[in-house]
Amino acid sequence: MRKKKKKSAEVRWLITFADLITLLFCFFVYLSLFSKPSVSLETQFRITDSVLRILGDVMPINVVSSVQSIKDQTFPSEAYMVEQIENLLGEKDAAEFKNQIVLESVSDLMIPESSKIANIRVQLSEPLLEDLEVPLFFGGSARKGPVNPGLCNEEGLVQQLESLYRFDYLLPSESIIIPEGEQSASIYLCLVDDQMYESTESILVQIGNVRGNVDRGAIISRNIVIEDNEIPPEVAFSMKKREIYEGRVSITVTLNRISGLKSEIPLRFLGTATEGVDFRLIDPPQVTIFPFTEKGSILLDIIQEDVPL
Repeated sequence: MRKKKKKSAEVRWLITFADLITLLFCFFVYLSLFSKPSVSLETQFRITDSVLRILGDVMPINVVSSVQSIKDQTFPSEAYMVEQIENLLGEKDAAEFKNQIVLESVSDLMIPESSKIANIRVQLSEPLLEDLEVPLFFGGSARKGPVNPGLCNEEGLVQQLESLYRFDYLLPSESIIIPEGEQSASIYLCLVDDQMYESTESILVQIGNVRGNVDRGAIISRNIVIEDNEIPPEVAFSMKKREIYEGRVSITVTLNRISGLKSEIPLRFLGTATEGVDFRLIDPPQVTIFPFTEKGSILLDIIQEDVPL
């Protein structure tokens, strides 16, 4: 009788264990149905002083100290960055802090204006059974030109048209197609080297909403910084010596090249004439030349006769 009860208990235990395995299998199948592939922008990662300051406010000292050992190193992909973090922090701390470290260390792509193209690449977490179109949005201080594959190809601008100089970059398309079975694809943007002195400008690239059974990943935006390669323009002005008894005089300053920045040129007046007695400034003693113009001027009044200027 005891043997029969023991055997019955073993059977019940085996049935219970089998049910547990079945439930776990069903649970993981259920999760897989709702686990979508994701698409992210390919970028670089770099630990800088500013990143360390941000991490220091939210993470333990030992974690920040470990991360500091890779300061100023550039990692070409998220996978390399995560691998390094896991080696430094260990499994437990890496699991807790790696995502924030990765997001904070996304670095800008610095590119000279003289470069013909800049590459934008997106990555899928897993390949798909069909083509995927990834829409992109472009913002930032840089001026976007027309979207036209006839003007911009993989080698740069097709023609250096003067009408394009008012833009900083052109695009052949505003989306990337990832082919079936592939996990990455890219497009290029064409930079306009306009020979004009300008400040550093930026292009903010963002992934839009992706159709189908695909989510946006962790890295959905990237900043591209265009570094100007022109030297600042020079200024000059000249006035012929002449006799002015009274009236208003214009002093004009000219740039040797048109600039994309506002220029402010301070003036100083020397000689025997006295301001307020012999002449009076109508404008402040500074000439302002606005962007995309070549001249600026100020006015002064002569209030005493026989004062050579």
